[in-house]
This record gives sequence, structure tokens and C-alpha cells, in this order.
Amino acid sequence: MKKLISTLVLPFILINCSSQNDTINISGAWKITKYDAYMPDISPNLIESTRTDLLSSKYEFNSKNEFILTSKNFENGLIGVYKLDIVNKLITFIYNDKNFPNEVYELKQIDNENMIWHQDMPEIGYNTLTLKKIY
Repeated sequence: MKKLISTLVLPFILINCSSQNDTINISGAWKITKYDAYMPDISPNLIESTRTDLLSSKYEFNSKNEFILTSKNFENGLIGVYKLDIVNKLITFIYNDKNFPNEVYELKQIDNENMIWHQDMPEIGYNTLTLKKIY
């Protein structure tokens, strides 16, 4: 009897887990609400300036995997495409402006309302951004 129950329940659990990942939808506008950085060799003033700019930032994602990043320093917006990889917990940004390098963040948390992105920078440190969906 236990084998029968396990045989019936396990596929149901697996289907529910995989369908949860398929329902993550980041389309809409997201505001950066928190910025943490550990960069011991970088000036605290530069980190604070970065924090101020990032906390004024908003990402807008659409269903075509395009995004616009606006902030007080980029009022006209930076445009590009994003790749969301739920399985490997990564989000990649490819900017149309070739002056900006591609960025890859590890997804520490992601659901339809909140995201936490983490980026390790070898020999420099790391930063973490917390985002909240605003619409």
C-alpha cells in the first residue's frame, strides 16, 4: 500500500514543483528597495553614491524578455534584453548600449512580488539588490 501511495503522490509533487517555477512572471515594474555591498577596497563614498542611484532605479520587464532600466542618472533609460534562468537561478542583462557590459546576478529569491539578486565580483567583493514589484 505504501508503494502505491508513493507511486501516486511522487509524480503529483514533481508536477507541482515544476509548475511553480513555470508560473514566475516578472513582467511589470520593479523598484530597487535595498542595496548591500561588501567591497573593502572601494571608497565608502562611491558605494554610497551607487546606493543612492540604485535606490532611485526601476526595472521594467516585458513578456518579450526586454527591459528598461531608469534611474536619476539614466532618466531616458537603458534598454536591453534579459534572460531569466529559473533552473540555475540566474538573471542576465544584455544592454543595447555597448558601453555597458552584460551583467549576471544569482537569484537568491524570486517570486511574483519580490526578487533578491546577488553578484560576486572576484577580487572586489559582492553586492546584493532587493527588488519589489510595484505594478
